[in-house]
Amino acid sequence: MPSPRRAPARTALSQPARLAVAIAYVALLLILGLYLNGRFLPPFGLPGLWFYSAFGVLILGEFIIEPFFTRPADALASSIALVIGCASVSLAGAEIKHTAAATGRLIYVIVGLVLIVLSVSAITFKDRTDRLGSLAAWAAGVSGRVGQARWVFSALLFGAGYAAFAHSAGKVAALYLSWFVIFVLTPLEFVWLWLLRRRATMPPKVGGVVELVEDPGIVIARLRRGTNVKLGMRACFKGSVVEGVVVDSTSLLDEPRVRIALPAGETAVIGAVVEVSDPPQGDPIVGFVGEGTTLADLLIDTAPMAADAGLQEGRLVAASISGRDVLYQITEALIAGQRADAGPRDVVRVTARKLGIWSEHHTVFENAAWIPTPGSPVRLLVSADAEHFSAPEIGHVPGTAYGVRVDLDLAITHNTAILGILGVGKTHLAWELVKRMLAYGTKVVILDITGQYSSHLDPVCGPAVEQAIAEDLRFRTIQHLDDRSVRNDQAGNVVEFHDALKQLLTDFIEGDERLLILNPNRFEVSRMDGKPYSGQANSMARLTMVDVTRMVAESLLALVDDTFSDTARVCLVLEEAHSLVPEWNSTVNEAERSAVNGTARAILQGRKYGLGCLLITQRTANVTKSILNQCNTIVGMRIYDATGMGFLENYIGSAHARLLASLPERHAVVFGRASSCNAPIILRLNDAAAFDSGFWRDQVAEIPPTSAPAATPPASPEADDDIPF
Repeated sequence: MPSPRRAPARTALSQPARLAVAIAYVALLLILGLYLNGRFLPPFGLPGLWFYSAFGVLILGEFIIEPFFTRPADALASSIALVIGCASVSLAGAEIKHTAAATGRLIYVIVGLVLIVLSVSAITFKDRTDRLGSLAAWAAGVSGRVGQARWVFSALLFGAGYAAFAHSAGKVAALYLSWFVIFVLTPLEFVWLWLLRRRATMPPKVGGVVELVEDPGIVIARLRRGTNVKLGMRACFKGSVVEGVVVDSTSLLDEPRVRIALPAGETAVIGAVVEVSDPPQGDPIVGFVGEGTTLADLLIDTAPMAADAGLQEGRLVAASISGRDVLYQITEALIAGQRADAGPRDVVRVTARKLGIWSEHHTVFENAAWIPTPGSPVRLLVSADAEHFSAPEIGHVPGTAYGVRVDLDLAITHNTAILGILGVGKTHLAWELVKRMLAYGTKVVILDITGQYSSHLDPVCGPAVEQAIAEDLRFRTIQHLDDRSVRNDQAGNVVEFHDALKQLLTDFIEGDERLLILNPNRFEVSRMDGKPYSGQANSMARLTMVDVTRMVAESLLALVDDTFSDTARVCLVLEEAHSLVPEWNSTVNEAERSAVNGTARAILQGRKYGLGCLLITQRTANVTKSILNQCNTIVGMRIYDATGMGFLENYIGSAHARLLASLPERHAVVFGRASSCNAPIILRLNDAAAFDSGFWRDQVAEIPPTSAPAATPPASPEADDDIPF
């Protein structure tokens, strides 16, 4: 006898739909009973066994108990029903020989008893790990296949039907055909699915009913099946003027369940009818203020669909505090599990750092006190004007016109560091800041071992001028480079170089020129190493770039320490700072360690006299922390090393620090006293070409160019004899 398979159309239905279809089939079987038994309700006994113990249990198991699979407990229930039904039925009305009917009943009872034993064994020993556990697994498999209601009661249906109506071929055919239609063709299931598909193609009605009220200001409503939900949809309550906003959505059993944020002070009751409509034009709603929000960080609970609105790190979102839009910048997101009333689900939890309230008048982010109302909507800013170059600003929040300015006085006197790997725009930003300082009137001394600054800052101080200054210093000091005679407790040309350098810096500070570029790697300076003997140095050593950096820093401090100043007077730019002021474990000898400490002291003491530094490096770990820790303004660009991230985390927090490894080029996290924003902020820095054409081109003509020294006479033959090449 063939066994009916689980019909795909039937398993595609929901449980309420399967129940409705089962009731419909039972109604049709009652009509069939009018033909087979002469009345709607079949009699008890063999003539009605086809209905009560066959079709009835078969439909119950197929549609309700075992729609997908059969457990040993289900097989046990079916087996008991089979044994009781067969053992208790009278064979008096059988239309076949009594012996055949009795034999058939015995077979059914034996099969039922065997299935009972297998099911009980599977249930009893399922947790055992020995042979009985293996036996239980085998028994569960056999009972789960053989004990299916579709097997057991289809067989009983065919046997009981034949025994009861053997003398009427038409009735037997009608009974068997009904089985075939219900369990093979499944017509009602196909009709039901067709109606569902047709309904899905029709414009859905949008509405539902409130199921739960969450305090404060959130209600959960279940909408009609097929409603196309969008975050930010308006939600109106029947009989009320209250209008809420859909801030979250999940779809369970094809019926969307939404969270609706209500205006402050408004309420809704369970059972209220709600109608939703398309969201208004403007900035889209992307979620609501979630649990864990602090004074500094906003936590947004949102649905995965919100990503389509353009959520990404660096974008701005707005939440309301006391009726005013407070802006936050997205710094982090994670997928979090959440236990909903109808089961678990995943939500996207977004973290954003508070920036403040944007002031159009002052073009800054002003402080905003307190936190947003829990559950209130959060909007993604997309309607702000696109970013554009603005002369006072060093960059803009990505995708917006909100820019950030730098206070040059604070940037210099309280020191600034630009950190990032090679090729992400550090030097371009340094050039921009130097040009702003020059236009502001600040004197700038650049220690550049790359040779790039003079080319870029031409005509203020071009390569020819830089070369001439270096040659002049060399001419004034080279003749004593290898002189071992002790003069003023020193040998070599270190004293002459110090005097010449100090005179150069004095003329620069006292003159009108604003830019001086020096390459410490160009200078040849020697000094006595160890103690002298008979007025001669036993050993000579060359000054390194680190020693020259100290000499420049201490000379500048000596030139400005006569006047206290809150404004910036001189900025010392340290390009490739890891080579000029290395960390103690990156120095080559004790003299370099002492030199780094001297540079750090000069910068520390220079603050009150208007002397500060701009430090640029790609190796944060190799720069002395004695100077880095004095930098009150930090510009962090893309960086990978753990030391750099750890250092920056102390300034900008862990969320921003984790973003550093993935920042695009020309993007940076800016934070510090010189920034116009009180919180760490991600910026897209100015385009270099736009800055040069929009700012520098108009300013460069007003800046006095640096003059080359007067022509240096050629060295005398005697001096030439001292030159070691």
